[in-house]
Amino acid sequence: MRYNLKTVFEQLNTRIRTANDEYLIEEVLALGVTTLIAGIDEQNKRCIILPLKGPLDMQIYNRFPKWHGLTIAQEKHMNTITKGREWFLIFKESSVRTDMSHEIFIHIFEDICEIVKQEVTYPRIFDKIIVVLTKWEQFFARINTSPLSKSVLQGLFGELLFLQKILFQGGEEQQIHALDGWYGTDYSKKDFQYQKDFIEIKTSLKKKPYSIRISSDTQLKKPADYRLFLCCYMLEVDKQLGKSVKNLIEEIQDILLEYPKTIFKEKLLKIGVISDLLIPDILELYSVSDVLAYEIKEDFPLIDAAVLPTAIFNVDYSLALDECNAWKINAQHLVEEIEVE
Repeated sequence: MRYNLKTVFEQLNTRIRTANDEYLIEEVLALGVTTLIAGIDEQNKRCIILPLKGPLDMQIYNRFPKWHGLTIAQEKHMNTITKGREWFLIFKESSVRTDMSHEIFIHIFEDICEIVKQEVTYPRIFDKIIVVLTKWEQFFARINTSPLSKSVLQGLFGELLFLQKILFQGGEEQQIHALDGWYGTDYSKKDFQYQKDFIEIKTSLKKKPYSIRISSDTQLKKPADYRLFLCCYMLEVDKQLGKSVKNLIEEIQDILLEYPKTIFKEKLLKIGVISDLLIPDILELYSVSDVLAYEIKEDFPLIDAAVLPTAIFNVDYSLALDECNAWKINAQHLVEEIEVE
């Protein structure tokens, strides 16, 4: 279950505030040992409020990650639901904004609700909230150091195309294995791995003769005793019939069961992607003009760093696909051959 906090906050904004109302509040989740409350302060800043049994131990309070945009405080206020003064732990946006960060806080607050919704042990509620806030701290660090660009989303488009091919609606376990083998969000690894098969995904907007960019001397290096495949999606910008990364994410979410869908969203979050926050300015619409697949064997044309002078490093080169026909395989057979387990 997801909590439509956006609607709750909008409804709170329509309420008439009395002179004594420090917060306008609405209970959104009963946990048994406590509750979670959505609130809006006197400056219309949104917050999630956790009623406390008493002041929180500072050792616990100091464990909460502190990052720009979020204010965490424990304060004593009138609880207009219970009609008594209580201690509250308050997670509040630092300012009222209209940019992307404004919508992100809905996701953060919903994430807190989701992770604690079945918690019945009072102290563990704080541990779970710390996990959520740490994850979002890492998200903001990611988008600040590596903002999303059209080229990053083009690469993600190709990975999502391949992921869509190997996902099945049949069972949760199969979907989990398919998602677990997707490492595109971890730039230190190949894009996909299943059993002893690695798959590297490439996209290109080049017209024929096709070519792709290889970003390092190790990207197509085949690990010993493993198979390595290269799957290339040749794209073209198509504003009429094309699809965007956002479209592919939505299509994949439609076939995923509940828990696999959570895994999928977590993986996207690691690269700074939240589907409904993707703005049109960075979204291109692509259609697939061709799909080419290759098995990388020992004689496949690539640059071997071992034979390069030590003065050469950070190797980046282009690969002409027309010259790689000897290693070409059927793209559909590649998908069918992979054992997702």
